[in-house]
Amino acid sequence: AFDDAVEAAAIELAVENAEIVDLPGEMVHEEVHRSMNEFFNGMQQQGITKELYFQITGTTQDDLHKQYESDAEKRTKTNLVVEAVAQAEGLEATEEEINKEIEDLAATYNMEVEQVRNLLSSEMLKHDIAVKKAVEVITSTATVK
Repeated sequence: AFDDAVEAAAIELAVENAEIVDLPGEMVHEEVHRSMNEFFNGMQQQGITKELYFQITGTTQDDLHKQYESDAEKRTKTNLVVEAVAQAEGLEATEEEINKEIEDLAATYNMEVEQVRNLLSSEMLKHDIAVKKAVEVITSTATVK
């Protein structure tokens, strides 16, 4: 979608312009492992174990780790920039927004509102909403040439 492309370009620009001198290694490392876990969960749903995947592709856990590392650096930078914008702009989620987010998620996943409320902490939702708002701020202020 066009909007997604504009959003992605705006965020990329913000990340490039941000002076992140010291990217915390732990954050990158966590991001690598999160991505790898997601990848393997997807594989397992198709009935492919880690061992089988490595056997079929002739790769090792290290190879995969390296592959995810470069992406993870970029994603970690992006997360830091978006969170910095959220903080700088003092973006907060209101109770209404949190409730709307919960209702949207419940509708999307065919779940009871209470179920969603119990699964997700309001801290997590506040963070997600603030990040969404920050993305909107970045997108609206960026001039994509």
